[in-house]
Amino acid sequence: MDMCSINPAYLGKKYRYAYACGAQRPCNFPNTITKIDLEQKKAKNWYEEGSVPSEPFFVARPGAKKEDDGVVISMVSDKNGEGYALMLDASTFQEIARAKFPYGLPYGLHGCWDISSSSEIEPEEIETVPILSSSSPMQFFFVDLSVMF
Repeated sequence: MDMCSINPAYLGKKYRYAYACGAQRPCNFPNTITKIDLEQKKAKNWYEEGSVPSEPFFVARPGAKKEDDGVVISMVSDKNGEGYALMLDASTFQEIARAKFPYGLPYGLHGCWDISSSSEIEPEEIETVPILSSSSPMQFFFVDLSVMF
């Protein structure tokens, strides 16, 4: 397991769930996104052959009451050299959506969620508002999660 994250509301507190990159063998690099239930000692995995996910990050549903009520987002490099943002339901770990990028993504990309910018997004601006950036010159574009909740 590598690049672990949790619901940021639980930082410094007891938490039950962690999200990380894992590996479905045989391979020499992370190729799964894993939800770990630390109380039940169980895990759920997202896996797609030939895909390499980046660090998963948790975004809580507005008004969430449960620790895993929200989505997990990861930027994925796929076997065809293309890239997309993957969104998983954090509770069920089922895929909700993916947004393809018009360019490939390098392996090992890190990201973060910027809640301060997302509250200013109007629904008609969904495809044009950059709110995530990395140290590389590319920017990521956000699909407004609030319309899904």
